[in-house]
Amino acid sequence: MRRAEKASRRVLPKPRTPEGPPSVGEAAAKGKKRELIGWCEWVSLPEIGISHLHAKIDTGARTSALHVKSLKEVDQAGGHPVLEVRLPIGRRSGRGKGPITRVIVEEYVTVRDSGGHAERRPVIRTLLSVGPFVGRVRITLTDRGDMLFPMLIGRTALESDFLVDPSSRHLLGKPEVKKRR
Repeated sequence: MRRAEKASRRVLPKPRTPEGPPSVGEAAAKGKKRELIGWCEWVSLPEIGISHLHAKIDTGARTSALHVKSLKEVDQAGGHPVLEVRLPIGRRSGRGKGPITRVIVEEYVTVRDSGGHAERRPVIRTLLSVGPFVGRVRITLTDRGDMLFPMLIGRTALESDFLVDPSSRHLLGKPEVKKRR
C-alpha cells in the first residue's frame, strides 16, 4: 500500500465539544460566510471586563496574546491556578494603571517569539468579540508593554471565519461602549 493511501485511511479523532459558546472557527465549518477584517481591529473581552481594545491580527502567530501589566497567583479553582492580573487600558497600555481582575489558568505553555526566545505563559479561555462575532478562544498572558498593540489575535482564534485584508484597518468598526449615567 502506498504512503498516500495509508494517510487517507487514517481515522481522525472526534472533535471535542466546547463548553459554553462555540469557538470562533465553528461558523465556517457550518458553511457560514467568511467576514473580511483588516490587519488591526477593535475587539472586546467581555468576561474579563475589557469593552474595547485595539488588536493586531497576526496570522503568523499561532496563539493569541494579551498584555498584562502584572500577574500573581492568588487562589486555586478546581485544581487550576487563579491569577490576579492588571489589564491594559487604551492603545498604549504600557502607561498608567489598568483595572484588576481574576482569571482561571487553563494551562501553562512555552511560546517562542520571532527572535526565538522562549517564554512560559499562562493560558486562559474567554469570550472574544470581533465585530458581530463572539466566540470562546485561548489567550496567553504576557507583558507586551513595549508593543504598539496590547493584543495579538493569532490564527487559531481566527480559524476559518475571517479573511484578512492586509491593506485595510478597522473594517468591523469600533465596538459600542455603553456610557455611564
